[in-house]
Amino acid sequence: MLDGMVRRKRNMTIKRLLELQYFCGEYVTDLLIPAGGPTPFWRSFFRMPLFLYRWGLHSLISNHVLIMTTKGRKTGRQHSTPVGYDFDPHTGVYYVVAGWKGKTDWYRNALAHQVVKITVGPSSFDAIATPLTEDEIAARLAAYAKRNPFAPRLFFKLTGIRADGTHETFRKMAPFYPALALRRTDTASNR
Repeated sequence: MLDGMVRRKRNMTIKRLLELQYFCGEYVTDLLIPAGGPTPFWRSFFRMPLFLYRWGLHSLISNHVLIMTTKGRKTGRQHSTPVGYDFDPHTGVYYVVAGWKGKTDWYRNALAHQVVKITVGPSSFDAIATPLTEDEIAARLAAYAKRNPFAPRLFFKLTGIRADGTHETFRKMAPFYPALALRRTDTASNR
């Protein structure tokens, strides 16, 4: 029994260290991206997870990055985009946040055509993409801020608002971070 507890604690520590490594990379990347949005170099860089998924190396990133395939709102063509996510194991809902105040193609495509395809690790499934309210976004931002020590600096850089931990402040930030809830269309809710 004690051996099992030690193993679980070690696994939780490793998981937390990997999460902090991801947050650090996210922070450094956000510092380097111009305020007007990603340049062609950064757009190419952000597509790298697609190759990891295609090459079967999704286990390196699938705890933080999923692939969302949307139908183009203008072209009708399928577009696959790597997106950072948060997963609620109790509800089976995946949450994704759009940068640049939602002026990203994947976000606008998902609003226009709410049925999307999600790939997380080796699993793929259809989901319905539903926009979150400002209160829901504020709650997601607060939870993110508790886990990510870089969050206050990121929030200030992107919004100009200092995070003081209150719901009202996170609600003021919500328009900068439009978000979607992704709910599976089938009955399975496990990843």
